[in-house]
Amino acid sequence: LTTGLVVERKPAEDNGVLGRVTFAPLKIELFTDPHANVGRDRFTLAHELAHVLLGHGTYMRAESCDEGDFKLQSRSQRNGSDVSRMEYQANYFAASLLMPIESFVTDFAWELRRLNVTEKGQGPLYVDEQVCNISTYMGVTSRLMKFYGVSRHAVSIRLEGLGLMRDVRRTSKPTGQRDDI
Repeated sequence: LTTGLVVERKPAEDNGVLGRVTFAPLKIELFTDPHANVGRDRFTLAHELAHVLLGHGTYMRAESCDEGDFKLQSRSQRNGSDVSRMEYQANYFAASLLMPIESFVTDFAWELRRLNVTEKGQGPLYVDEQVCNISTYMGVTSRLMKFYGVSRHAVSIRLEGLGLMRDVRRTSKPTGQRDDI
């Protein structure tokens, strides 16, 4: 199959754009920072590739993604604008491609057992602002992100999408916590 797809890596721009896809000509640009997480770059590529494979070029000429596009959207938001739905689809596709469901769920369950995490009625992994819950979240996601070569944010997208994690933290992260490590 010849698609003519061109993929280029470029230095990061100041505007926060991580990736861009154009459909005519068919091209994906990845804006990388040598100090950034390689897992984020892999997810960005998978996200932009999803737009191509899902046929989103029928509905848009180009698309750029930044960190905000990787936020998991609730069911109500998925039913919003066409662009929101396509972004959700691209995120879900990228997460599915990089973290296949069977092995991911198996590895997640293994991590919970390894850390002696038990269900307490809030879902398999519950995250709020309590230090103990954040510590568990960091432990589980650190191992999964290393194993699958993705960012913590990508792991969180996959966990939430599969209903394995419930994150009720406020939008601000506790001091010193970074999702991209």
